[in-house]
Amino acid sequence: MKFEMKHGFVCDEDTFWQKLFFDEEYNRRLFREGLDFAVYEPLELKELPSGDRTRRVKTQPKAQMPAPVQKLLGEPTSIEEGRFDAAARRWSFRLIPHKMADKISISGEVRMSPTPTGIERLASIEIKVDLFGIGGLFESFIEKQIRESYDKGAIFTNAYLREKGLAKS
Repeated sequence: MKFEMKHGFVCDEDTFWQKLFFDEEYNRRLFREGLDFAVYEPLELKELPSGDRTRRVKTQPKAQMPAPVQKLLGEPTSIEEGRFDAAARRWSFRLIPHKMADKISISGEVRMSPTPTGIERLASIEIKVDLFGIGGLFESFIEKQIRESYDKGAIFTNAYLREKGLAKS
């Protein structure tokens, strides 16, 4: 299953990548306050000589899962591994679930484009669940959770930009 989402932000692209996306305070508040995740634990952040960055983060949303999904997965803890390509100005990532990582694949890419009021984030996501009988149910559940998180995250991010005086005027 592939899908895309778009969200507008009241800042320019440099502000988003340089002052938000890799900022520890922003991320902690985003996951804890904006998304109400049960777990947000930064594991690794590296800046490479090329200007590219890599990041690993452990997360766990507070999600009501369908019973078959809950039985198989337990708590929905995962590791996000990502790489920011500084030249292309794109974030590529994959989410690795703590269980059944050989059956569940979630990956995506995020890029920005300018708008009259700031920027628009385009997130392209691909979900593959190879579980006979419940793969489609599981994919739909994951898509719903991702869409809700990105929507809530966009609202939080614009409020944060205004709070910190980073919003485009």
